[in-house]
Amino acid sequence: MREIQEESVSTYRIDSPPPSHTSSPTSSPLPSSPLHPRHGIIQHQSDHTRPLHPRPFRVIIIGGSIAGLTLANCLAAAGIEYLVLEKHQSINALLGGLIGIAPTGARILDQLGIYDAVKDIGQEITVLRTGFPDGSGFNQTWVAEFEKRYGYGISVTSRQQLLEVLYTALGPSASETVHLGKEVTNIHHEGSGVKVLTRDGMTYFGDLVAGADGVHSIARSEMLRMAGGSASNEESAEYRIHVGLSCPVPTITPGEQIVRCYDGFAVFALCGKDGILGWFITEKLDRRYQYPNRPNHTQNDAIKFCESLADVPVWGDVTFGAIWKARTSISHALVEENVFKTWNYGRICTFESYNVDPRNIDEPELRPRGKSSHGRRRCTRKQSSPTDIVQRKQALIATDPNGIPQAAP
Repeated sequence: MREIQEESVSTYRIDSPPPSHTSSPTSSPLPSSPLHPRHGIIQHQSDHTRPLHPRPFRVIIIGGSIAGLTLANCLAAAGIEYLVLEKHQSINALLGGLIGIAPTGARILDQLGIYDAVKDIGQEITVLRTGFPDGSGFNQTWVAEFEKRYGYGISVTSRQQLLEVLYTALGPSASETVHLGKEVTNIHHEGSGVKVLTRDGMTYFGDLVAGADGVHSIARSEMLRMAGGSASNEESAEYRIHVGLSCPVPTITPGEQIVRCYDGFAVFALCGKDGILGWFITEKLDRRYQYPNRPNHTQNDAIKFCESLADVPVWGDVTFGAIWKARTSISHALVEENVFKTWNYGRICTFESYNVDPRNIDEPELRPRGKSSHGRRRCTRKQSSPTDIVQRKQALIATDPNGIPQAAP
């Protein structure tokens, strides 16, 4: 598809009816052209230029994320036209670590005909190992029963591989419907549709915009701007996270999930296919920061923190130092927390970035606090101390026949 720079793009509504005119009986039909209005980009030729045909209904997806590409596959299966705008130059940019796929997500992938390909690159989790600050710990094997009960197990795979599978499933047209290097800067309602502008000067027209661009969502920011609100006073952060991938580490085998809790931080490790280790560390900050005020942490800060944990036991004889030495990548970020009050406005919706809800390792208790504007009961997190965590886990062991107490040296 040939794209036209913004200065040569007409802002005429491409779904407006064509001007009335008389056609000659010998007139030939409009030939297929990159400038056909179905592409949503129209070259300005004169003040009287108008599209000759209304284009199909189109959804513009901002973000070629897992959620964004999954939505693209859903729309393709339903015969609905879509366009994905991804800011990175590669669909599988080296970001993040291993991704867990629960039975609920696996069922959707199966309905799209993608699950078998995802299962081939994934590793089923068969045992959960949990350790606590006092040195105690236990194993749980009930996770291995998920496939029998739900038809799908819990599996992990790398984010990059999953994105490749989702992209490939779109078929040969993916190169035309997924546009890379397209960082969205502005969104505008225009007539009965929406207009999306990118940093490289392109303009795209559609009927709906779906935001799948993560925590720092431009789709959400633009939506709130139009709605007269702001996200800056809603988000807060009390933790930061360090995420990495490592080569296989002896004694940690594929299918293991390890969580080791300490005062002020916790270490998570997931062992995927061929022993590839995905890990992340949640670190509690000195206080809760309310946006727009936020601490400025650098990559060097993240490296220094991880290096300081070299002697920290993870499970058995394995220390975090062994995992750190085998690392192949590392990244870090603040862990924002919020459920935004505004999920949609006009023709813009946020189906992935409305809920910034990290799953804290201490399984925080939830207590009701009235009803939200959507009719659901709202909950707040009740912070748990390490003692509370151990007591809850001991109660779990007493009631779960698959919870096997074991020392976690």
